[in-house]
Amino acid sequence: MAYNGQTKYLDTMPAQLIAMFTEGKDRAHFCAHHSIANATFDIWLDKNPEFKEAYTIAQQKAKRWFLDVAQNHLIQEHDGAKLDSKLWSMLMRNRFEMTEHRKLKIEGLKIAKNFQEQMQSILDELAKGNLTASEAQQLSKLVETGVAIHEHTELEKRVGEIEKANRIGLHDGEFKEEG
Repeated sequence: MAYNGQTKYLDTMPAQLIAMFTEGKDRAHFCAHHSIANATFDIWLDKNPEFKEAYTIAQQKAKRWFLDVAQNHLIQEHDGAKLDSKLWSMLMRNRFEMTEHRKLKIEGLKIAKNFQEQMQSILDELAKGNLTASEAQQLSKLVETGVAIHEHTELEKRVGEIEKANRIGLHDGEFKEEG
């Protein structure tokens, strides 16, 4: 399809989209092949339900293509082809929004009013099976770090008040902490 200043949607495009993605191609390949902008692609998705459905199917086909590449090359041969696992992992993360680590959502942490409630929300999620022991331990360390920072800040504040009292000549019996 040559560029002629118009971007006409054709009924054959859903099948073309699926065919390209089945070969491991992506949205950029499709847009370049048809000389269209990403914005035009988005318009087609919004206005053509069959194109939107084809895009969903195409993404799964492309994902399968990448998984097949990995599966076919995971066995390391002495002098033959071998998968660059770091590159493959990066492609999967970027193209299919896969992560190396789970994304955790712990609602209790958002509403916790103090460190004890934060720790309790972590324990609750662990008990429900929503966290692994390792994840719970890592989150607990974060909460413990928050406690340590809070305690250190409070201690510095108290020491500052005592130093101020010493500078103005207050004795122990006359000193009162603020707050």
